[in-house]
Amino acid sequence: MTGCILAGLGADVIKVEPPGGDPGRQVGPYLRDRVHLENGIPWICGNVGKRSLTLSLESEEGRALLRQLAAVSDFLIESFAPGYLDSRGLGYQTLRAINPDLIMTSITPFGQTGPLAHYRASDIVIMAMGGFMGVTGDSDRAPVRVSVEQAAAQAGAQAAVGSLIALHERQSTGHGEHVDVSMQESIAYTMNFELQWWFTQQRVVQRAGVRRFRGRRYIRTVWPCKDGEMAFWIMPGKFGAPTMRALMEWMEEEGKARSVSGVDWENLDAAEWSQEDVDQWEAEIGEFLRQHTKEQIFAFAVRRGILICPVFDPRELLQYRQLDYRGYWTELEHPLSEDRYRFVGSFCGLPQATPAVTNRQRAPLCGEHTRSVLEGLLGLSRKEIATLSTRGVV
Repeated sequence: MTGCILAGLGADVIKVEPPGGDPGRQVGPYLRDRVHLENGIPWICGNVGKRSLTLSLESEEGRALLRQLAAVSDFLIESFAPGYLDSRGLGYQTLRAINPDLIMTSITPFGQTGPLAHYRASDIVIMAMGGFMGVTGDSDRAPVRVSVEQAAAQAGAQAAVGSLIALHERQSTGHGEHVDVSMQESIAYTMNFELQWWFTQQRVVQRAGVRRFRGRRYIRTVWPCKDGEMAFWIMPGKFGAPTMRALMEWMEEEGKARSVSGVDWENLDAAEWSQEDVDQWEAEIGEFLRQHTKEQIFAFAVRRGILICPVFDPRELLQYRQLDYRGYWTELEHPLSEDRYRFVGSFCGLPQATPAVTNRQRAPLCGEHTRSVLEGLLGLSRKEIATLSTRGVV
Protein backbone atom coordinates (compact mmCIF):
# COMPACT_ATOMS: atom_id res chain seq x y z
CA MET A 1 0.00 0.00 0.00
CA THR A 2 2.77 2.46 0.89
CA GLY A 3 4.55 1.95 -2.41
CA CYS A 4 1.27 2.16 -4.33
CA ILE A 5 0.44 5.52 -2.78
CA LEU A 6 3.89 6.92 -3.49
CA ALA A 7 3.76 5.55 -7.04
CA GLY A 8 0.39 7.26 -7.43
CA LEU A 9 2.11 10.53 -6.54
CA GLY A 10 4.68 10.04 -9.29
CA ALA A 11 7.50 8.27 -7.45
CA ASP A 12 9.57 5.64 -9.24
CA VAL A 13 8.85 2.70 -6.93
CA ILE A 14 10.95 -0.44 -7.33
CA LYS A 15 9.59 -3.61 -5.75
CA VAL A 16 12.55 -5.73 -4.64
CA GLU A 17 11.58 -9.40 -4.52
CA PRO A 18 13.58 -12.64 -4.33
CA PRO A 19 14.39 -14.54 -7.51
CA GLY A 20 11.34 -16.63 -8.30
CA GLY A 21 8.99 -13.99 -6.94
CA ASP A 22 7.63 -12.61 -3.69
CA PRO A 23 5.49 -15.10 -1.71
CA GLY A 24 2.66 -12.58 -2.00
CA ARG A 25 2.35 -13.53 -5.66
CA GLN A 26 1.01 -16.92 -4.61
CA VAL A 27 -1.99 -15.53 -2.73
CA GLY A 28 -5.37 -15.95 -4.43
CA PRO A 29 -7.96 -15.48 -5.69
CA TYR A 30 -6.59 -15.45 -9.22
CA LEU A 31 -7.67 -13.76 -12.43
CA ARG A 32 -10.07 -16.09 -14.25
CA ASP A 33 -9.19 -18.72 -11.60
CA ARG A 34 -5.88 -19.40 -13.35
CA VAL A 35 -3.34 -20.20 -10.64
CA HIS A 36 -0.14 -18.44 -11.69
CA LEU A 37 2.33 -16.16 -9.91
CA GLU A 38 1.34 -13.32 -12.26
CA ASN A 39 -2.41 -13.76 -11.70
CA GLY A 40 -2.88 -13.21 -7.96
CA ILE A 41 -5.48 -10.47 -7.58
CA PRO A 42 -4.15 -9.20 -4.21
CA TRP A 43 -0.68 -8.91 -5.72
CA ILE A 44 -1.86 -7.14 -8.86
CA CYS A 45 -3.94 -4.64 -6.87
CA GLY A 46 -1.16 -3.98 -4.37
CA ASN A 47 1.61 -3.38 -6.87
CA VAL A 48 0.08 -1.18 -9.54
CA GLY A 49 2.57 1.46 -10.66
CA LYS A 50 5.71 -0.29 -9.44
CA ARG A 51 8.73 -1.78 -11.19
CA SER A 52 10.02 -5.23 -10.23
CA LEU A 53 13.64 -6.07 -9.43
CA THR A 54 14.54 -9.60 -8.36
CA LEU A 55 17.39 -9.64 -5.87
CA SER A 56 18.54 -12.19 -3.32
CA LEU A 57 19.30 -10.66 0.07
CA GLU A 58 20.71 -14.01 1.17
CA SER A 59 23.84 -13.44 -0.94
CA GLU A 60 26.50 -10.84 -0.23
CA GLU A 61 26.41 -9.74 -3.86
CA GLY A 62 22.67 -9.12 -3.58
CA ARG A 63 23.08 -7.17 -0.37
CA ALA A 64 25.82 -5.08 -1.96
CA LEU A 65 23.48 -4.23 -4.82
CA LEU A 66 20.76 -3.16 -2.39
CA ARG A 67 23.24 -0.89 -0.61
CA GLN A 68 24.07 0.67 -3.97
CA LEU A 69 20.37 1.20 -4.65
CA ALA A 70 19.91 2.77 -1.22
CA ALA A 71 22.71 5.19 -2.05
CA VAL A 72 20.68 6.66 -4.94
CA SER A 73 17.19 6.42 -3.40
CA ASP A 74 15.00 8.75 -1.37
CA PHE A 75 13.04 6.01 0.40
CA LEU A 76 13.49 2.41 1.45
CA ILE A 77 10.23 0.79 2.61
CA GLU A 78 10.47 -2.56 4.38
CA SER A 79 8.35 -4.90 6.48
CA PHE A 80 10.87 -7.45 7.74
CA ALA A 81 10.95 -8.46 11.40
CA PRO A 82 12.91 -6.01 13.57
CA GLY A 83 16.62 -6.80 13.39
CA TYR A 84 16.51 -8.77 10.13
CA LEU A 85 18.04 -6.06 7.96
CA ASP A 86 20.60 -5.27 10.66
CA SER A 87 21.67 -8.92 10.62
CA ARG A 88 22.25 -8.63 6.87
CA GLY A 89 24.26 -5.43 7.08
CA LEU A 90 21.31 -3.45 5.71
CA GLY A 91 20.04 -1.69 8.84
CA TYR A 92 19.19 1.98 8.97
CA GLN A 93 22.45 3.09 10.56
CA THR A 94 24.45 1.23 7.92
CA LEU A 95 22.45 2.66 5.03
CA ARG A 96 22.40 6.11 6.59
CA ALA A 97 26.19 6.14 6.55
CA ILE A 98 26.00 5.46 2.80
CA ASN A 99 23.18 7.94 2.11
CA PRO A 100 22.44 10.47 4.89
CA ASP A 101 19.35 11.63 2.94
CA LEU A 102 17.74 8.19 2.98
CA ILE A 103 14.32 7.79 4.59
CA MET A 104 13.75 4.22 5.74
CA THR A 105 10.17 3.31 6.59
CA SER A 106 9.70 0.11 8.60
CA ILE A 107 6.23 -1.46 8.93
CA THR A 108 5.89 -4.21 11.54
CA PRO A 109 3.04 -5.65 13.63
CA PHE A 110 4.06 -3.93 16.88
CA GLY A 111 6.85 -1.51 15.99
CA GLN A 112 10.63 -1.66 16.33
CA THR A 113 10.69 -1.48 20.14
CA GLY A 114 8.76 -2.76 23.15
CA PRO A 115 7.98 -6.19 24.61
CA LEU A 116 6.02 -7.31 21.53
CA ALA A 117 8.41 -5.97 18.91
CA HIS A 118 9.44 -9.45 17.73
CA TYR A 119 5.95 -10.96 17.76
CA ARG A 120 4.43 -12.04 14.48
CA ALA A 121 0.83 -11.19 13.65
CA SER A 122 -1.82 -11.56 10.96
CA ASP A 123 -4.56 -9.12 10.06
CA ILE A 124 -7.03 -10.62 12.53
CA VAL A 125 -4.46 -10.43 15.36
CA ILE A 126 -3.82 -6.74 14.71
CA MET A 127 -7.53 -5.94 14.41
CA ALA A 128 -8.10 -7.72 17.73
CA MET A 129 -5.16 -6.19 19.60
CA GLY A 130 -5.74 -2.78 18.03
CA GLY A 131 -9.18 -2.71 19.64
CA PHE A 132 -11.22 -2.56 16.45
CA MET A 133 -12.66 -6.07 16.75
CA GLY A 134 -13.84 -5.34 20.26
CA VAL A 135 -16.40 -2.84 18.96
CA THR A 136 -17.29 -4.69 15.74
CA GLY A 137 -20.13 -7.17 15.48
CA ASP A 138 -23.44 -7.88 17.19
CA SER A 139 -23.90 -7.34 20.90
CA ASP A 140 -25.00 -10.93 21.53
CA ARG A 141 -22.22 -12.57 19.51
CA ALA A 142 -18.43 -12.73 19.51
CA PRO A 143 -16.37 -9.85 18.08
CA VAL A 144 -15.62 -10.00 14.35
CA ARG A 145 -13.19 -8.28 12.04
CA VAL A 146 -14.38 -6.41 8.96
CA SER A 147 -14.62 -8.68 5.94
CA VAL A 148 -11.72 -7.13 4.02
CA GLU A 149 -8.24 -7.10 5.55
CA GLN A 150 -7.58 -3.57 6.76
CA ALA A 151 -4.62 -3.69 9.15
CA ALA A 152 -1.92 -3.73 6.49
CA ALA A 153 -3.80 -1.21 4.35
CA GLN A 154 -4.22 1.22 7.25
CA ALA A 155 -0.59 0.82 8.30
CA GLY A 156 0.53 1.23 4.70
CA ALA A 157 -1.40 4.46 4.30
CA GLN A 158 0.01 5.84 7.54
CA ALA A 159 3.49 4.75 6.47
CA ALA A 160 3.11 6.72 3.23
CA VAL A 161 2.09 9.81 5.19
CA GLY A 162 4.97 9.30 7.63
CA SER A 163 7.41 8.94 4.75
CA LEU A 164 6.23 12.19 3.19
CA ILE A 165 6.44 13.98 6.54
CA ALA A 166 10.04 12.78 6.84
CA LEU A 167 10.69 14.01 3.29
CA HIS A 168 9.33 17.45 4.19
CA GLU A 169 11.37 17.49 7.39
CA ARG A 170 14.48 16.57 5.40
CA GLN A 171 14.21 19.88 3.57
CA SER A 172 14.75 21.63 6.91
CA THR A 173 17.19 19.29 8.65
CA GLY A 174 19.18 18.13 5.65
CA HIS A 175 19.09 14.48 6.69
CA GLY A 176 16.84 11.46 6.44
CA GLU A 177 14.86 9.60 9.09
CA HIS A 178 13.82 6.12 10.20
CA VAL A 179 10.01 6.04 10.15
CA ASP A 180 8.74 3.38 12.59
CA VAL A 181 5.17 2.24 11.83
CA SER A 182 3.34 -0.15 14.16
CA MET A 183 0.30 -1.85 12.64
CA GLN A 184 -1.26 -2.11 16.09
CA GLU A 185 -0.86 1.63 16.60
CA SER A 186 -2.29 2.29 13.14
CA ILE A 187 -5.50 0.51 14.10
CA ALA A 188 -5.56 2.04 17.58
CA TYR A 189 -5.37 5.44 15.87
CA THR A 190 -8.79 4.76 14.30
CA MET A 191 -10.23 4.16 17.79
CA ASN A 192 -9.88 7.74 19.02
CA PHE A 193 -13.57 8.25 19.85
CA GLU A 194 -13.92 4.90 21.61
CA LEU A 195 -10.78 5.52 23.65
CA GLN A 196 -11.89 9.01 24.65
CA TRP A 197 -15.26 7.60 25.71
CA TRP A 198 -13.40 5.49 28.26
CA PHE A 199 -11.03 8.29 29.33
CA THR A 200 -13.85 10.76 29.94
CA GLN A 201 -16.80 8.54 30.93
CA GLN A 202 -15.19 5.28 32.09
CA ARG A 203 -17.56 3.53 29.72
CA VAL A 204 -16.65 0.95 27.08
CA VAL A 205 -18.38 1.34 23.72
CA GLN A 206 -20.26 -1.89 23.16
CA ARG A 207 -20.73 -3.83 19.95
CA ALA A 208 -24.07 -2.93 18.41
CA GLY A 209 -24.11 -4.56 14.97
CA VAL A 210 -26.11 -2.37 12.59
CA ARG A 211 -26.80 0.10 15.40
CA ARG A 212 -24.87 3.02 16.86
CA PHE A 213 -24.83 4.15 20.45
CA ARG A 214 -26.28 7.65 20.82
CA GLY A 215 -26.71 8.99 24.35
CA ARG A 216 -28.53 6.19 26.18
CA ARG A 217 -30.01 4.58 23.08
CA TYR A 218 -28.94 2.26 20.28
CA ILE A 219 -30.09 3.53 16.89
CA ARG A 220 -30.24 1.49 13.69
CA THR A 221 -27.92 2.65 10.89
CA VAL A 222 -28.45 0.00 8.19
CA TRP A 223 -31.95 -0.79 6.95
CA PRO A 224 -33.15 -3.59 4.66
CA CYS A 225 -35.05 -2.47 1.58
CA LYS A 226 -36.60 -4.32 -1.35
CA ASP A 227 -33.31 -5.09 -3.11
CA GLY A 228 -30.54 -4.44 -0.60
CA GLU A 229 -29.79 -2.06 2.24
CA MET A 230 -29.88 1.67 2.94
CA ALA A 231 -27.83 3.72 5.42
CA PHE A 232 -29.86 6.04 7.64
CA TRP A 233 -30.57 6.75 11.28
CA ILE A 234 -33.25 8.60 13.21
CA MET A 235 -32.04 12.13 13.96
CA PRO A 236 -34.17 14.45 16.10
CA GLY A 237 -33.13 18.06 16.66
CA LYS A 238 -32.49 20.99 14.33
CA PHE A 239 -29.96 19.08 12.22
CA GLY A 240 -32.03 15.96 11.66
CA ALA A 241 -35.55 17.42 11.68
CA PRO A 242 -35.67 18.29 7.92
CA THR A 243 -34.79 14.70 7.05
CA MET A 244 -37.30 13.25 9.49
CA ARG A 245 -40.12 15.56 8.36
CA ALA A 246 -39.53 14.78 4.69
CA LEU A 247 -39.49 11.04 5.36
CA MET A 248 -42.68 11.28 7.45
CA GLU A 249 -44.41 13.22 4.64
CA TRP A 250 -43.50 10.48 2.17
CA MET A 251 -44.80 7.80 4.51
CA GLU A 252 -48.01 9.78 5.06
CA GLU A 253 -48.53 10.14 1.29
CA GLU A 254 -48.49 6.35 1.03
CA GLY A 255 -50.58 5.87 4.16
CA LYS A 256 -47.77 4.16 6.08
CA ALA A 257 -47.15 6.67 8.90
CA ARG A 258 -48.64 5.90 12.30
CA SER A 259 -46.82 6.75 15.53
CA VAL A 260 -44.02 8.60 13.71
CA SER A 261 -46.48 11.03 12.13
CA GLY A 262 -47.13 13.22 15.15
CA VAL A 263 -43.58 13.54 16.46
CA ASP A 264 -42.16 17.07 16.74
CA TRP A 265 -38.70 16.07 15.54
CA GLU A 266 -37.12 19.52 15.78
CA ASN A 267 -38.07 20.14 19.40
CA LEU A 268 -37.85 16.57 20.63
CA ASP A 269 -35.79 16.57 23.83
CA ALA A 270 -33.19 13.80 23.90
CA ALA A 271 -34.14 13.12 27.52
CA GLU A 272 -37.76 12.51 26.56
CA TRP A 273 -37.43 9.64 24.09
CA SER A 274 -36.68 6.14 25.27
CA GLN A 275 -35.28 3.01 23.65
CA GLU A 276 -38.90 1.80 23.43
CA ASP A 277 -39.78 4.90 21.39
CA VAL A 278 -36.83 4.27 19.08
CA ASP A 279 -37.77 0.62 18.61
CA GLN A 280 -41.35 1.56 17.70
CA TRP A 281 -40.28 4.24 15.20
CA GLU A 282 -37.71 1.93 13.64
CA ALA A 283 -40.26 -0.86 13.20
CA GLU A 284 -42.58 1.52 11.35
CA ILE A 285 -39.88 3.09 9.18
CA GLY A 286 -38.31 -0.31 8.50
CA GLU A 287 -41.60 -1.75 7.25
CA PHE A 288 -41.94 1.20 4.88
CA LEU A 289 -38.40 1.00 3.47
CA ARG A 290 -38.69 -2.74 2.80
CA GLN A 291 -41.44 -1.96 0.27
CA HIS A 292 -39.14 0.17 -1.93
CA THR A 293 -35.98 -0.39 -3.94
CA LYS A 294 -32.66 1.33 -3.35
CA GLU A 295 -33.10 3.38 -6.50
CA GLN A 296 -36.59 4.52 -5.51
CA ILE A 297 -35.53 5.52 -2.01
CA PHE A 298 -32.39 7.33 -3.09
CA ALA A 299 -34.14 9.20 -5.91
CA PHE A 300 -36.80 10.40 -3.48
CA ALA A 301 -34.16 11.27 -0.89
CA VAL A 302 -32.31 13.47 -3.37
CA ARG A 303 -35.51 15.28 -4.38
CA ARG A 304 -36.67 15.87 -0.82
CA GLY A 305 -33.37 16.37 0.97
CA ILE A 306 -33.48 13.19 3.07
CA LEU A 307 -30.15 12.00 4.49
CA ILE A 308 -30.41 8.39 3.37
CA CYS A 309 -28.24 6.55 0.87
CA PRO A 310 -27.79 3.09 -0.66
CA VAL A 311 -25.24 0.60 0.63
CA PHE A 312 -23.21 -0.41 -2.43
CA ASP A 313 -21.66 -3.80 -3.01
CA PRO A 314 -18.49 -3.99 -5.17
CA ARG A 315 -20.47 -4.62 -8.36
CA GLU A 316 -22.64 -1.57 -7.81
CA LEU A 317 -19.65 0.59 -6.91
CA LEU A 318 -17.89 -0.34 -10.15
CA GLN A 319 -20.99 0.72 -12.10
CA TYR A 320 -21.73 3.93 -10.22
CA ARG A 321 -22.06 6.97 -12.50
CA GLN A 322 -20.37 9.47 -10.17
CA LEU A 323 -17.06 7.61 -10.24
CA ASP A 324 -17.33 7.09 -13.99
CA TYR A 325 -17.98 10.78 -14.54
CA ARG A 326 -14.88 11.75 -12.56
CA GLY A 327 -12.72 9.27 -14.45
CA TYR A 328 -11.84 7.54 -11.23
CA TRP A 329 -11.26 4.08 -12.62
CA THR A 330 -8.09 3.00 -14.38
CA GLU A 331 -8.21 0.28 -17.02
CA LEU A 332 -5.02 -1.73 -17.26
CA GLU A 333 -4.13 -4.63 -19.52
CA HIS A 334 -2.78 -7.89 -18.13
CA PRO A 335 0.45 -8.57 -20.05
CA LEU A 336 -0.03 -12.33 -20.36
CA SER A 337 -3.72 -12.59 -21.22
CA GLU A 338 -4.25 -9.14 -22.82
CA ASP A 339 -7.49 -8.92 -20.83
CA ARG A 340 -8.32 -5.46 -19.52
CA TYR A 341 -9.28 -4.91 -15.91
CA ARG A 342 -10.62 -1.95 -13.97
CA PHE A 343 -8.62 -0.74 -10.98
CA VAL A 344 -9.13 2.01 -8.44
CA GLY A 345 -7.70 5.37 -9.37
CA SER A 346 -5.54 7.78 -7.40
CA PHE A 347 -6.50 8.35 -3.78
CA CYS A 348 -6.86 12.09 -4.51
CA GLY A 349 -7.65 14.24 -7.52
CA LEU A 350 -4.70 16.16 -8.98
CA PRO A 351 -6.02 17.89 -12.13
CA GLN A 352 -2.69 19.56 -12.97
CA ALA A 353 -0.52 16.55 -12.24
CA THR A 354 2.16 15.35 -14.64
CA PRO A 355 1.72 12.16 -16.72
CA ALA A 356 3.92 10.36 -14.18
CA VAL A 357 1.01 10.71 -11.77
CA THR A 358 -2.00 10.42 -14.07
CA ASN A 359 -0.78 7.53 -16.26
CA ARG A 360 -0.91 4.58 -13.90
CA GLN A 361 0.98 1.46 -14.92
CA ARG A 362 -0.01 -2.16 -14.39
CA ALA A 363 1.62 -4.33 -11.74
CA PRO A 364 4.96 -5.67 -12.99
CA LEU A 365 5.81 -9.21 -13.98
CA CYS A 366 8.32 -10.91 -11.71
CA GLY A 367 11.74 -9.38 -12.40
CA GLU A 368 10.40 -7.46 -15.38
CA HIS A 369 12.61 -4.44 -14.74
CA THR A 370 15.68 -6.10 -13.27
CA ARG A 371 17.91 -5.29 -16.22
CA SER A 372 16.65 -1.73 -16.70
CA VAL A 373 17.13 -0.94 -12.99
CA LEU A 374 20.61 -2.43 -12.75
CA GLU A 375 21.71 -0.82 -16.01
CA GLY A 376 20.00 2.52 -15.56
CA LEU A 377 20.54 3.17 -11.85
CA LEU A 378 23.67 1.18 -11.02
CA GLY A 379 25.46 1.20 -14.38
CA LEU A 380 25.91 -2.58 -14.64
CA SER A 381 26.62 -4.10 -18.03
CA ARG A 382 24.48 -6.83 -19.58
CA LYS A 383 27.36 -9.26 -19.10
CA GLU A 384 27.56 -8.45 -15.39
CA ILE A 385 23.81 -8.87 -15.03
CA ALA A 386 23.92 -12.21 -16.85
CA THR A 387 26.65 -13.41 -14.48
CA LEU A 388 24.60 -12.36 -11.45
CA SER A 389 21.61 -14.22 -12.88
CA THR A 390 23.54 -17.47 -13.30
CA ARG A 391 24.61 -17.21 -9.65
CA GLY A 392 21.01 -16.75 -8.50
CA VAL A 393 21.67 -13.23 -7.23
CA VAL A 394 19.07 -11.60 -9.53
